[in-house]
Amino acid sequence: MTNKALVVPRRLLDDDPIFAAGALVLAIVCAPLLLALLIDTRTYLGENVWVKPLKFAVSLMVYLATLAWAARHIPEPIRRHRIFALYQWIVLVCIAGEMLWIAGAAMFATGSHFNVSTPAMVTIYGIMGVFAVTLTTAAAAYGVLVWRHSTAPEASVIALSFIATFVATVIVAGYMAQGTSHHVGVESADAGRQWLTGWSREVGDLRVPHFFATHIMQLVPLAWFAVALVRTPPKGAGLALTALALTVTTATFVQAVRGAPFLAGLL
Repeated sequence: MTNKALVVPRRLLDDDPIFAAGALVLAIVCAPLLLALLIDTRTYLGENVWVKPLKFAVSLMVYLATLAWAARHIPEPIRRHRIFALYQWIVLVCIAGEMLWIAGAAMFATGSHFNVSTPAMVTIYGIMGVFAVTLTTAAAAYGVLVWRHSTAPEASVIALSFIATFVATVIVAGYMAQGTSHHVGVESADAGRQWLTGWSREVGDLRVPHFFATHIMQLVPLAWFAVALVRTPPKGAGLALTALALTVTTATFVQAVRGAPFLAGLL
């Protein structure tokens, strides 16, 4: 059982050692963040200060692991090229910067995003925006490389969903960054939160479309492989699934912009 359990991590490390190692480091980082969440009762805007860095660590870990998984569809000479490695290290530096920024804000029980309380925070916020866009470009880069070089049945699904993740994430996050909060509307003092996500039950919450946008690259391939377990996916299935994911993202984005909460009566 132990050897079988190690097959996937070993394959990821073989195919994409830099991003796989980055995902592993983030997995390790989750442990102290979870411990901090359990022992530190401080809150910021009604939420434990360590919830946000933990969410980001998990999300970025999944992001890097997904990229490492897709790397097998990129020719080895490209993956082993020093320019490719340099680009990967730039992405990791941006991820490290984001995590230090968010965890640092949690340490001082203050905000990271939308914090423009001082000129220094305005500058840092702008730099982190550049970091966020830079690290997201990896989805587009891998998508294009898989599209150009792989002939595997799932290649087009991976490529389309990765590129869609980049485009949708930049649009939604770019819009959100122009405001002063991820909420659209004014919550009451005792506003409820959805139990797992922390999304608002009262007003529009731009974190909803942001979540769907960033996870298209996981949800679409998972759906395609689920279909493949039962039957051979029809031609164009990847395009249809990606279009569906973009439709959901767009619908939740419009809903949030209009100030309406997401599934408020259900979650």
